[in-house]
Formats: sequence, structure tokens, C-alpha cells
Amino acid sequence: MFTDLGLTLVAHRGSGTGTGPAGTRENSLAAFRWAADQGAPWVELDVQASRDAGLVVRHDLRDATGYVSAADAVDWTARDLLTLERLHAELPSHVGIDVEVKVGLPSEDGSDATTTAALAFLAAHARERPWLLTSFDPTVVVRAHEHSVPTGWLTEDEASLHGSVAAAIRMRAHAVCPHVDAVLRNHPAEAPAEDVFEVARRFGVQVLVWGAVPAQVPALADLGVDAVCVDAVQETLHVLGEGPHR
Repeated sequence: MFTDLGLTLVAHRGSGTGTGPAGTRENSLAAFRWAADQGAPWVELDVQASRDAGLVVRHDLRDATGYVSAADAVDWTARDLLTLERLHAELPSHVGIDVEVKVGLPSEDGSDATTTAALAFLAAHARERPWLLTSFDPTVVVRAHEHSVPTGWLTEDEASLHGSVAAAIRMRAHAVCPHVDAVLRNHPAEAPAEDVFEVARRFGVQVLVWGAVPAQVPALADLGVDAVCVDAVQETLHVLGEGPHR
């Protein structure tokens, strides 16, 4: 998924959490277009299945408009929410999309419905751009692997780096996605992060770190991390020596 040419930037929700440059709203078409214009090779987004199995790009499980699963995709579009279908159609095809399946959805089959819809969509468009399906839910990762969809196993900031990599290998994930704190902390009971990542590489598992700020990026690069998912897109691209001219 990520090249061997250095650390790959993944733009978190397009222009970052909340409101980005020029008033762009997170997880909006404008936010993703802005990230692509800055030179981001990948973007990250959150999806939830609508009532009619459309994939709506939204992070919050519930807000003033309710749950995504309570209405059809056309209704959410009318409320100015983006669908994955539209983003895929309008975002340049060289930009990879990291699709996170949300967990903790309002019904018992909510996560299953979103996973089923996401797997069908990515399978149908597999050859049209780089894709990655990520989740904190291990069942999503296992199901995606069974459908030959590239997968990433997300872990929280308190998770053991050893345990995260081991679990990703067991699930045959394509990437392990630890929080930056789990990578940079010096845990006396664990081997250095670079040794853990070397084990991951032996099993073909890449490393995508989330939650990093620009000042942490050089240290992550030195550890051999493959990609970083960040809010500060412009600043991180500057640190990496990249930008619109690239």
C-alpha cells in the first residue's frame, strides 16, 4: 500500500479534525480536495452505512440529525453529508483512501451492515485507486481479509505495541495502526519499537501511526514507520519536504 520512498502522509478526515483551512469542514468533499491539492497521497475518512446500505462519510455516531442508519443516503446528501461513492468519483484516482469502519453503532448489526457495504464497494472499485479498510473492530479486519481487501488494525494509545503487531500478524492484516503514544513511549517491558516493526515487516505488515504532530514525524521516520495519519497536513508535508510541487 505505502511505498518504500519514505514516510507516507495520510490526511485525517481530509483537512484534519474540526474545521480546516478556508473553513473546510472535516470529512467534506472540500476538505479532501484541499488535502489532495496540498500533495497528500492518501486521505482518511469514517464511514457508516445508511438505511439503504449507502456509505455516508461521518465520524460522529449521533448528532442533531440522528444516526446515519436511520435514513437513506439521498437524505444525508440533502443534509450536506458526503457519500463515499461521490468522493471516489471526484477525488483524483492517484490519491489513496483509508476507509475506517466505525464501531459502537446503534444496533447489533450496525457494524456488520457498514462492513458489508464497505467490502462490496471496495471490491467493486479495487482497481481504480489505492484502498485501505481500517477498524478498531477485529471482526472487520478478519472479514476484509477474507474478501481480499487491504486491511489495517487500529489500536488505542494504551495498547501494547507488541500486542498490536502480534494481533495484526495473526489476523493477516496488511497494516498495524498504533497511536503515536504507543510507539514513542519507552516501555521497559517491551523491545524497542524499531525491533517490533522489523518483526512486522518480516510478516508483510506495514505500520501506519495515527495521532502524531509534526514535531514527532522525524522520530517516526527514523523508526521505519511507513505512514502517518495526521491533522496538520500542511505542516507535516513541510517536515517531509513535500508539497503541491511534488
